[in-house]
Amino acid sequence: MPWQWMAVLTVVLLAGDATARADALVEPPPALRQAREMRRAGMALSATGIASEVVTIVLFAVWVHQIDDAHSRFGEYASVPFDLAAGGFVTAGLAPLLLGVGIPLWSVGARREHRAAVTISGDGVMHF
Repeated sequence: MPWQWMAVLTVVLLAGDATARADALVEPPPALRQAREMRRAGMALSATGIASEVVTIVLFAVWVHQIDDAHSRFGEYASVPFDLAAGGFVTAGLAPLLLGVGIPLWSVGARREHRAAVTISGDGVMHF
């Protein structure tokens, strides 16, 4: 008798595993795939914008430190290279642009992904 229960349990577990594998092989519909790509692109642009803002802060901090150091060593008329400040100005202009594009793209992609998943499943649970 115990071996019969083991056989039934094995068949049930194998059937469940085969069903899960079949679901994993189903390709998501184009609307869901596009929404996910949009969300991922928005996340990447937002992360790049944040990194650009951090670089801006570091560049300006180093530049200000160089100005302060040069003035304390050489007096009022010390010359300081403008390279760091130019890089800081470029990244300062780039950061809001990246964040201004990335955040809405991320938001719209997430909303479309949720909407596509609800439309596909009907019960509000994403199965992909």
